[in-house]
Amino acid sequence: MSLSFQLIPGPLPTWEGITLYAAIATASWSLIARLTKSRAIFTLLMVPGVFLHETLHFSVGFITNAKPSSFSIIPNRVQAGSVSFSNITWYNAIPTALAPLLGLLFASIIATSHLPTSMHGISGENLLFPLLLSPLAYACWPSSVDWKLSLHGWPVYVGGSAYLAHVAGWIPASVLNW
Repeated sequence: MSLSFQLIPGPLPTWEGITLYAAIATASWSLIARLTKSRAIFTLLMVPGVFLHETLHFSVGFITNAKPSSFSIIPNRVQAGSVSFSNITWYNAIPTALAPLLGLLFASIIATSHLPTSMHGISGENLLFPLLLSPLAYACWPSSVDWKLSLHGWPVYVGGSAYLAHVAGWIPASVLNW
């Protein structure tokens, strides 16, 4: 069996494929996490995912002027890694806090692009990429702290919800004065 490495061969996978991979990878990695008795081994397996998670926070925070002030992937009893910011505002809180979702999308695209188009073509080689990338999928889900931080962007949530309600016809333009 020979392994060929192409980052994204052929056409991009569908959203259904990406969602299916993300669900399977997260579920399988959650099972691995529960079965791993050693905290040290689990932490070691998580290092690449934690690095990607925190790097995405840092990068998006830098781009959106959230001003990252510290970066760590050294785990402690509470968290696997962290990035601190000195300028979280309503306009940069959501993209900065939810930036790890980009890593989930990236891992899903790569993994699903290496899966066959039908169940008849599945081999061990096809399953290698999803298995190797499952820790990334697990680590790239925003933490509870990330979700709370995103709430600093409440004006974006309220404005977006009002716009979507207007587009859906639930709120007439006269009410919103548009």
